[in-house]
Amino acid sequence: MLKLVEEIRVENFKSIEKLNLPLGRVNVFIGENGAGKSNILEAVAFAAAAAAEKIDNEFLSARGIRVSRPDLMRSAFDKYNSDKDIKFSLTLNSHEGVKNEYDFSISSDDRPYASWKISEIDESSNVLSFSEIDLNKFESLLRVAFGINEEDSNISDVEKRNLRVIQAMVNSINSKKSTFEKNKSGKISIKVDLNDEEEEFYEARKKLAREEFGRFVIFSPENTALRSLQSEGQIVPLGVNGEGLLQFLATLAEKEEEDFTQIKNALSLFTWFSDLKVDSEDAQNPFKLRDRFLDPNFGWMDQRSANEGFLFAAFYFSLFTSKLTPRFFAIDNIDASLNPKLCQELMVSINKLSKINNKQAILTTHNPAILDGLDLTDPEQKLFVVSRDRKGKTRVRSFDKPEAVETTRLSELYIRGLLGGLPKGF
Repeated sequence: MLKLVEEIRVENFKSIEKLNLPLGRVNVFIGENGAGKSNILEAVAFAAAAAAEKIDNEFLSARGIRVSRPDLMRSAFDKYNSDKDIKFSLTLNSHEGVKNEYDFSISSDDRPYASWKISEIDESSNVLSFSEIDLNKFESLLRVAFGINEEDSNISDVEKRNLRVIQAMVNSINSKKSTFEKNKSGKISIKVDLNDEEEEFYEARKKLAREEFGRFVIFSPENTALRSLQSEGQIVPLGVNGEGLLQFLATLAEKEEEDFTQIKNALSLFTWFSDLKVDSEDAQNPFKLRDRFLDPNFGWMDQRSANEGFLFAAFYFSLFTSKLTPRFFAIDNIDASLNPKLCQELMVSINKLSKINNKQAILTTHNPAILDGLDLTDPEQKLFVVSRDRKGKTRVRSFDKPEAVETTRLSELYIRGLLGGLPKGF
């Protein structure tokens, strides 16, 4: 399944002067405090707010962005350039694997209570991007991506429309293959000729990809919010601090959703965990948790007696499981309240769930054990080291585990300072 976001480019946001970020499906950021990890998450959230055309401060705060004065939201390394616009460029995948480029320029006049304005939106249309092109394989690959079997006599109207779009793509490539040009990311791009019906279908899918990106939120759950029976966050179904978790699980359980079973199965990594149910008829204690070591006659534990780490894990698994949660999101400090071994197993489970449920995420951590749950031989799992250069500007380096240290745990490499991302002053 396709990941939603291929690449994000940011200019002039907080400690980020300029940054290109090619993303995998699960992306882990490490780095010392103040290096700019949270600023990167906020830059993505700001871009998502712009894509959704909701950049008022209350919407920004609800997404997990630390909102301050406009001049402090922009890079302030050079006072003569401190009034420059914040710029974002995105490469998003539609459901057909077509890559769409979006460019936003966001400005503010810095007056008291001034609002942000999207001063420029430049969208490319009907553009396909490739690292390389093999025309003999391209059409068959697209047919597989669409799930279309020509020999099937029961092809639906939607599938027929998909097939027409595929044929239009191939025809465009065949007619223009001598005029391919490389775009700014170095990939080969071509504009596809579509008729009105195909154009409408294509634009609808492109709009869907943009709307999915526009739901991006930075989650940073807190113990008190996770135990609350009431949903008080502006973001639903799960708030940025964990609001609404119990109500959300109750909704899934009541509808007997497969998601609820998937969440329970994932929670089995807790060796003491036996069962979970939500009793909607019990208004005071709807959350029911069973510890397999306790006498069955003891009954069920409620949310007040639930283990803190268990609630955090339940929240994370809910994010990576349900179709009701964003397809693309961030979790800041995912290691909070978790045992190191649990951190490792949590990451293994998250990587599996992200592929099954087509989720994409950016995670930050200070716990080396999180890294041991990564498999860097999988191109969909990425590790980024965040630091600041001599001028204080945030920079990001992708870490690819070299063969020479293939048998060494990533946590050990991190602690020994071989990955980077550790303070150098002590």
